[in-house]
Amino acid sequence: MRETTTILTAHSKTTIVYITAALMLLTGAIYFYVASEDYADISQSAHLSTGAKSAPDIMATTNEMIFFIIIGLGYIAVGIYTLENTYRNKIPYIMAIVGSLALILFYILTRTINIPSIGIQDDVGVTDVLTKVMQAAIVALSVYILVSLTKRKKALVQISEYDERQSQAVDKNQKRNKESDFSSYK
Repeated sequence: MRETTTILTAHSKTTIVYITAALMLLTGAIYFYVASEDYADISQSAHLSTGAKSAPDIMATTNEMIFFIIIGLGYIAVGIYTLENTYRNKIPYIMAIVGSLALILFYILTRTINIPSIGIQDDVGVTDVLTKVMQAAIVALSVYILVSLTKRKKALVQISEYDERQSQAVDKNQKRNKESDFSSYK
C-alpha cells in the first residue's frame, strides 16, 4: 500500500511540474500575442499619412513591443528548461518565481506610480489580469515544487545515511564473524 502512495505522489508532483511549464509556455505565448498587437498598431500608424500617432507614442509602443517579446522569450525558455529538467534542478523554478514576481510588481508600479518614460498606465484589460493570475499561479506552483524538492533531497540524504549505517553494521558483523571463525581454528 505504501508503494502505491509513493507512486501517486511522484506522479502528482510530475503533473504539477508539467502544469507549471505549460503555464510558463502559455504566458510566453500571450506576451508574443500582445507584442504582435503592438506591431500591428505601429504598422498601421506608419501607413497612415494623417499622423495618427506621434513619434514619442510610436517609440513608446515600440519599446513596449520589444519588452513583451523579451518577456515572451524568457517564459518560453524557462518553460522548456523546466520540461527538460523536471525534478532535477531548482534553477528554472527560482527563475520563474523571481521573474514572475518582478513582472507582477512592475505591473502594479506602472499602475500606481508615474515612472519616467512610461507614466501612469490606466489600462487594465482581460489579457493583463489573465497574465497576472497565471504568473501568480506560476509563483505558487514553483514554490511548492521547490519545497518538495528540498524535502525529497532531505529524504534521500536520510536514506543514504541509513544505508551507510546498515552497510557499516554488516561490515562490522562480517569482520567479527571472520575473527570468530579465525579464533575457533586456532
